[in-house]
Amino acid sequence: MLSPNQSYKRNENIAVRDFRFCRHDIVVSIFPNTVSTDTNYYLLGLIIENITGKAFHEILHEFVFDRVGMQHAHMHGFSKPRVETGHPTAKAYVKGWDILSIDGYHQIDYAGGGIIAPLSDYLLFMQSLVNHESISKETLNRMILDHIGMGFPVVAFDYGYSIWKLKAIPVLIPETYRCWGCVGATGAFMFYHPLTQSYIIGTFNDFSHRRKALQFMAKSVIKQLVRCLG
Repeated sequence: MLSPNQSYKRNENIAVRDFRFCRHDIVVSIFPNTVSTDTNYYLLGLIIENITGKAFHEILHEFVFDRVGMQHAHMHGFSKPRVETGHPTAKAYVKGWDILSIDGYHQIDYAGGGIIAPLSDYLLFMQSLVNHESISKETLNRMILDHIGMGFPVVAFDYGYSIWKLKAIPVLIPETYRCWGCVGATGAFMFYHPLTQSYIIGTFNDFSHRRKALQFMAKSVIKQLVRCLG
């Protein structure tokens, strides 16, 4: 179990084992009865490092941050932003712990997250996806359309290649609410609403708000966007 009083280090020989058991306690149950880990991202990070011969954070800067123009983005514990924002990093809480203050937490988070950036940088990233600048239209469509239903109790969402899709449900969720994007374990959300061409990005920075964040996005944001259409 992850402890704020313990220091963590990543050893590639036991990376998957450490990640599976240390991280499991805090990045599970995005919704009740739905278990989630970031093992696939962790393995992908190791594969990328093996192929390129570079550290994962270097690849992020070279192929994502720099190409998109995310000057203030960086990987927590591994790199620094090209340009400092001049503002302190917001804290992120899991069960009352500020996880960013835990010694060595970034070694466990690794390729499963840890990207810190202002909302303006996240907007640039989403715009690059929507405008097919960072990946092709065909690739993006495949990531969105090749999906499965997440099932109870997350019946309102389908899951593609790391992309969540809010879908229409008769009586409950109108067709006009359809959108796609991604969510984070600390109540973070980053979605695109095609009907209004709107980007919905935010975070509550607390693990206890992971469900509330999506409810807020659908009921308080998308609902108002759709109303503006008349």
